[in-house]
Amino acid sequence: MVRAYEEGVGNFRLWKQGYNRKLTISAAPQIAASVLPSLIKQFVERYPHIEVTVNITNSFQVGKDISDRRSDIGLTRMLPGQADVSYELIHKEKAVLVAPFSAGARTEQELLSSYRLLTNNHPVYWEDLLLQIKACYPHIQLLPVTQVEITKRFIEEGLGVSYLPFSMVKKEVENQTLSVISQQKIIRPSSHTYIVTKGETEETKQFKHFVAETLTETS
Repeated sequence: MVRAYEEGVGNFRLWKQGYNRKLTISAAPQIAASVLPSLIKQFVERYPHIEVTVNITNSFQVGKDISDRRSDIGLTRMLPGQADVSYELIHKEKAVLVAPFSAGARTEQELLSSYRLLTNNHPVYWEDLLLQIKACYPHIQLLPVTQVEITKRFIEEGLGVSYLPFSMVKKEVENQTLSVISQQKIIRPSSHTYIVTKGETEETKQFKHFVAETLTETS
């Protein structure tokens, strides 16, 4: 009875604010710092009667949030480990070697020989990527930095270089604070974006369709 009362009060509050539906999204930091703001802006413009709440959590936690029904839908860079959720690959992109804009026209070999490599900022591809890099450049120096935004600031300050999905650095490249370096020996890893659900509502169907459509258009 108490739960039904609280849900009724919540629904009345939404109605007073102009909403008649709601959607809670769990998103990994890598996504929240890149494509998510634009996605949310466009989604609420298209569906103004849906109240959107965003929970930022690590990629490992997104699947659990959906499994425990703390969120309706999740966006993550890694496959969820929970057996009771569904997931779908909605976007795939290559990581690029990112350097300070001041590095100019240096080559991959020059950069990896003279800068530290900032690692651990993506939940999936670093283990395999490091094996490849160390085979080509055995004397490389590493600096683990787990947060994407901090990684980008470190690169801007000349503290190192890193491999990041292009969507995460697109604005900085356009603003000429970071630059993308062409590959030579290293095969660029792929970064995947998955959408995670547990059952479907009208809101989750609309958001899934919208995200797949929007990311396809911008890829």
